[in-house]
Amino acid sequence: MTFNIDAPNIPDGLTLITDEVSSLRSKDEYRLGAVVDTVIDGREASKVSFDKVAFANVTVTESTLNGVEATDVAFDKCDFSNVGFTYSFFHCAELRNCKCIATDFTRSRFRHVLFSAASAITPHSASPPSSGFLLKAIP
Repeated sequence: MTFNIDAPNIPDGLTLITDEVSSLRSKDEYRLGAVVDTVIDGREASKVSFDKVAFANVTVTESTLNGVEATDVAFDKCDFSNVGFTYSFFHCAELRNCKCIATDFTRSRFRHVLFSAASAITPHSASPPSSGFLLKAIP
């Protein structure tokens, strides 16, 4: 069985928006930008929107980002371990070499999302796999 997954449509020459995203707040909208080599720590925000944004070497810690909308977004070598992304929507996104251990994607939706060479994605809670989900990396 073959799946056709649309790749993110991100243009070249993106403006660096690392400082803005590092202090994100609820209902912020980010479009056509790059977030590189940063740590986003202790943020609580909801309904944040990313459109045509590329993330590289980004670590998110101690954060809850519920209701995120990410369209045409690429994540490369990012760490989202223990981050809350409940009720989020990811469309045309790619996570390359990302770590998502105990990341909470409860009630999140994924359309045309590719997890490549990523670490295993495990349920956030200690509940058995039948009530959560487990996606393994694509080597």
